[in-house]
Amino acid sequence: MAKEADRIAFLAEPTRLKIAEWCASESLSREEIARRLNRASGSLSAPDTMLRRKALIAAGSSAGARGGRPAELLRLNPAWRRALTEALGRRLPGALEPGTDLLLIPLAATETACSVLASGKVEMEWGARMDGEQIGLILSPRRDPQSRATIRAVAALDRAGVRAARVRRTSCGNGLAS
Repeated sequence: MAKEADRIAFLAEPTRLKIAEWCASESLSREEIARRLNRASGSLSAPDTMLRRKALIAAGSSAGARGGRPAELLRLNPAWRRALTEALGRRLPGALEPGTDLLLIPLAATETACSVLASGKVEMEWGARMDGEQIGLILSPRRDPQSRATIRAVAALDRAGVRAARVRRTSCGNGLAS
């Protein structure tokens, strides 16, 4: 049990948790991990640390881009899946991770926005109905590295006549950037 608790504590660090979550569903190169984190690959030590602890394992190599060298692919060690599930469950409820987009829907447009959501054409992580005079709904589109889900959601809402204000949790501090 101590070994499992150590693994959970190791994965509780936000960068390692993200990497473990991504590598649980697909094999990624260090460069792809760095790109998803908006970091230079040379400035990222977490994948190497995770390899040393055996949280990540080698998963072959990718074809080199434009004749370049193949990149080593990494994936989550299957022995760490239970620790990942537990670490994900222990994240602070309600905490917005860096890169989270929020769409603020005016109260007057809430019903129309809900109709757009009911169509199933937009990918939402979660939403919350608000009581107030200005904002009637807060939506969080599914997170992806290029914010494609957010772009599709804003476009679908705009086509329905809903003008959503978009804010994004920045990677530093606790502020939101619009």
